Amino acid sequence: MPFSALIFGGVTFAAGLILHVALWRVRLPEGNHTMALLKIFFALYALSYVFVLGPWVPLSAAQVVSYTLFYAGLVLSYLVTYSALEVNSPTLEIMLWASQRGHQGLSMEELRSRMTDDYLVLERLKDLRRDGMVTIQENGRYSLSKKGRRLARLFERYRRLLAAGMGG
Repeated sequence: MPFSALIFGGVTFAAGLILHVALWRVRLPEGNHTMALLKIFFALYALSYVFVLGPWVPLSAAQVVSYTLFYAGLVLSYLVTYSALEVNSPTLEIMLWASQRGHQGLSMEELRSRMTDDYLVLERLKDLRRDGMVTIQENGRYSLSKKGRRLARLFERYRRLLAAGMGG
């Protein structure tokens, strides 16, 4: 991979991170946060190529492909990490609480008192509603939206492909 692809990809990605943090501190976007991040990173990619790389830095086709693949890899890796940090992951929360307690550790009772349905399940349902994956029926029951059914089918097929059972 050409060194220029690493430099330009890294700089463009860093600019995206800075823009992401700045925008999120001003106001969280409505709806799907991952889609908002994709738009930010894609817009920066397009702007970087149109206004910087194209006119000022002549690139070969191989350099453009390298830059694009490197940048896309950085963005997709960040999106996976961001989605894990965006919600209350039980594993991550336990690790953070244990870290805060230091050598004292956490008792099972403390963990049970913190890991409630309000904290874990209801937050997930809010996220699913925000992202348009579930709807609430008139009787108060949750059901998958068309978008949610498509995603569920995708995961079901993926699990079958891997011969993976149900689980988290």
